[in-house]
Amino acid sequence: MPTRHLSDEQRQRYANFAAAPSPDQLARHFHLDRSDREITDGLRGDHNRLGFALMLGSARCIGIFPGADVEIPGPVTAFLVDQLGLKKVPGLLVERAASWLVVNKVLLPGVSVLERFVGRIRDRAQKRLWKRLVAALDDKQRERIAKLFGEGSESGFAALDALRTVPTQRSSGEFLHHLNRLEAIRAFDLRPSPPKGVPAASRDRLARVARTGKPSAIARPRDAKPYAELLARWRRARRLFFNIATRLEMDAVPGGKAVQEAVRYLAKIADWSNAKMRDAPTAAVPKAWQQHVQEAEGRVADPRAYVFAVIDA
Repeated sequence: MPTRHLSDEQRQRYANFAAAPSPDQLARHFHLDRSDREITDGLRGDHNRLGFALMLGSARCIGIFPGADVEIPGPVTAFLVDQLGLKKVPGLLVERAASWLVVNKVLLPGVSVLERFVGRIRDRAQKRLWKRLVAALDDKQRERIAKLFGEGSESGFAALDALRTVPTQRSSGEFLHHLNRLEAIRAFDLRPSPPKGVPAASRDRLARVARTGKPSAIARPRDAKPYAELLARWRRARRLFFNIATRLEMDAVPGGKAVQEAVRYLAKIADWSNAKMRDAPTAAVPKAWQQHVQEAEGRVADPRAYVFAVIDA
């Protein structure tokens, strides 16, 4: 009894992309709905968000999670990149900067130098965008926003989250509740006129962040209060993470090598409470922790803050 009924070409098409999906197929299989976005937006790193979306859509389209040998059609990646708001890729800016230098007969610097330069330019452009958006607010709107994020406003945060909640049931009562939420949102009177010169894509990207972020995440003041709260749990955190660092062997993908280096450094130190850690590697220290961890010269000034920063990383 024959067991092979497909030709080599047919077998190659099995559980694979025979061709680039049509627009209808992209919309049917690779559209990310609200529940999909809740998962992807919670992942860390653009590469993880895009990779998860590719796996999810491919499973819907070809019935399998694609392996390394499966070639993902370009329209699929472009369709997902557009939905996830990943169009502005720093790598593209670096390539364009390198092309400009070559055309203008400028010798190329080291790639890390060019990457840092492009990063600084992006940060400067982002801050300029924020300033232009804030400038569109009048004094009354600014005062109203400041009150929302005043001290002891946890109930205010809960109210903001409640206003952002979407209907979950198809009922007349739920619809009326949603109309009440709309009226409450309008009562804030916080819709500024979009300033001229701000691209619509930039506003849309910020709106996506606002839909998924929590109000409390942007209201924490940049002082030592959160760190002081962590210090109260230093002994417990030190004991747990010390055992993790010294008793488990960790590996890392290229993007996590800096964290791996920091963990291995800590594993060689017997007493984290009294060690100076002046020579500790700091590439893994997150930006939010640098003010607590490092001194002006970049060396570790607070060993305990360094440990918490590595845990966070």
